[in-house]
Amino acid sequence: MGKRYYGEIWDPYQERCNDCEHFYCTCDKEKKKQKVEHIVKVEVKPPKERHGKVVCNSICGNLLLNNQTSNLEIWKQRARTDAIVNISVFNNTRSTGSIRVLVTRTGRSPVEFTVPPGNTNSASVDHVDSITVSQVGDGITEGKFCLDFCFVIFDEKDKGKEN
Repeated sequence: MGKRYYGEIWDPYQERCNDCEHFYCTCDKEKKKQKVEHIVKVEVKPPKERHGKVVCNSICGNLLLNNQTSNLEIWKQRARTDAIVNISVFNNTRSTGSIRVLVTRTGRSPVEFTVPPGNTNSASVDHVDSITVSQVGDGITEGKFCLDFCFVIFDEKDKGKEN
């Protein structure tokens, strides 16, 4: 057995560790095992606060679809903001066909649903451009619709800053 130096085996060709002054050091191995972490500072600027007011409104109406008027646009977005619309459509029991509701959306897939005679169907849809109802089948289709919609009107100073 070799010469002992401070509780360790002495090897004349072994250099001491610079950190802990031991001959057979484990601190070098531990340093290599540790992941090197780099701290990167990133400046994130918060988005500019936009001031606006939420405007909500309701529209209700009657539907009469037949062979002459089988397709009817009941609402179209005229403002340049995103609208959220709650759509409710009732189809009368006397109707001979179903009502198909088609909601077109800005940059998104359209939403479509059908309302059979004697039933009501509804949906809440965002980014609405227009709402069209059409008759499925022949004859006369009668019903009612109600739309509750909300959108944000931004202040004039924020005009052109929309995301």
